[in-house]
Amino acid sequence: MSETVTTTQIGFITVMRHLYAFFRHKLAVHTGLLFAVDSILFGSWVAHIPWLKERFGLDEAGLGIVLFGLPAGLLTMNPISGKIIARIGLRNACLIGGTGVTLCLGSVVSMPNPYFVFGALYFAGAFNALLNVAMNTTAAEIERLEKIKIMSVCHGMWSFGGMVGAGVTAATIALHIDPRFHMAVLAIVILMVILRVVYILSSLPDEFKGSSQALAKPNLWLLLLIFVGFSVNVGEGIAFDWSAVYLKETLLSTPSTAALAFTLFSCAMMLSRFTGDLLIARFGSHSLLATGGIVGGSAMIMLVLASSPWMGLGAFLILGIGVSLGAPITYAMSMRIPSIPPATGLATYATFSFLGFLIGPPIIGLIAKAIGLRYAFIIVSALLLTSVFATRGLLKKSS
Repeated sequence: MSETVTTTQIGFITVMRHLYAFFRHKLAVHTGLLFAVDSILFGSWVAHIPWLKERFGLDEAGLGIVLFGLPAGLLTMNPISGKIIARIGLRNACLIGGTGVTLCLGSVVSMPNPYFVFGALYFAGAFNALLNVAMNTTAAEIERLEKIKIMSVCHGMWSFGGMVGAGVTAATIALHIDPRFHMAVLAIVILMVILRVVYILSSLPDEFKGSSQALAKPNLWLLLLIFVGFSVNVGEGIAFDWSAVYLKETLLSTPSTAALAFTLFSCAMMLSRFTGDLLIARFGSHSLLATGGIVGGSAMIMLVLASSPWMGLGAFLILGIGVSLGAPITYAMSMRIPSIPPATGLATYATFSFLGFLIGPPIIGLIAKAIGLRYAFIIVSALLLTSVFATRGLLKKSS
């Protein structure tokens, strides 16, 4: 597998060989499965939100408050994830985090009232924060010990899992299957997968050394990395929250065409991430981060200038390509910062950069009320293009 990521030519056959090697490597593919089932859970839960909203008679404001439980849990746990992993080890963190988020998201649709839904989402967010740091650190440890590159493919598995989860859930909705039954069965299946993954990971020497420190004091390197990650997360958040709205209300597309925007965005991310390890080995992390910022920023400009739904669809597809490698590259970088333990660096980076995903889209929405969504996207473009200069700073810092 290590041979396939050092090739100087990247073509279809090379990519297929790399993916084949990934799926043949027991530790790698099981770590990728952990990424995938986590995303399947979230993709399935998100598809049931309209049902839950109708079940409890929530308006938009009430639903927004309930849904805030998830990011609240994430932000609570992220700062202490590295400290917990240092005490219990990577495998136990994967087991506890994976089991916790599965049970919480599997039961959230069965909660008797919105208060319990908020609580279930809060704990789902907390357990998922622990799992997120643990599985990314596990991928980094496998790369270090096995001398292979798997981080980008693992994130590709996450993108793939979200699409699978949303697609299967759409089918269950069409078949009028009760969401409570669907999520309960899904939780049982995913728990079995998690137990299998943790069993396989028991063959991985748990030599990881964490830190008793909850968050690291950001140095210039980490601050630049956080800014890049924040910008990429804003771009992702815009696609998640505003793609369908923009196509339908601004570009006047049909609802079905509007729904294609996020699908194309997700497919572009998944395919780019499946080739990401090869691209990183060939062109380097800093070059790809800078290129991604330029491509993502240009895609946002295309959206501003778009005059038809088809131009909007193309722009969101290009945006997916632009932001796709941001997460696997920056997550890996955050675990290689001098004088900062890997899990602590990752937890610190994830805590602050993820704010881009949480607060970016709502802020853009508030700005859009004043100047319109089309022109609010100029701010996102400027942010992504500015991240290119931060990437140059990272390159100078590492040289």
